Amino acid sequence: MTTQHAGSRSRSSVLVSSRFLSAAVALFIGLLMISTVGFSQTVNTHNGAHDYRHNMGFPCH
Repeated sequence: MTTQHAGSRSRSSVLVSSRFLSAAVALFIGLLMISTVGFSQTVNTHNGAHDYRHNMGFPCH
C-alpha cells in the first residue's frame, strides 16, 4: 500500500512538471512570434500582425 502511494506521488509530480514545461515552451514560442513579427520591418508582415491585434481586440497604439 505504501508503494502505490509513493508511485502515485511521483507520477503526479511528473505530470505537474510536464505541464509546467509545456506552458513555459508555449509562452516562449508565443513571445518569440510576437517579438519577431510585431517588430518586423517587412511591411506586409508587420501589417498582418497589426491587423490581427485589432481583430482580436488588443490595443496596439
